Amino acid sequence: MGAYKGLAHYDEYDPLETLLKNIIDTHKNALGYVNDLIACDPRLGPILGPSTSCFYLFIQSYSFY
Repeated sequence: MGAYKGLAHYDEYDPLETLLKNIIDTHKNALGYVNDLIACDPRLGPILGPSTSCFYLFIQSYSFY
């Protein structure tokens, strides 16, 4: 239904919009490939998954208590 709703105001003749659309589509395709790769071999999930330790240290450095 709303698969192409994001392209409603897309101007294919504007080079900046085309560049941004291509960058976003490339990232979306790369993330989809990584998702398929992890689905085929679940051992890769912890290796390629997000690291929460850096986020935890960042939050701890800004705590006020």
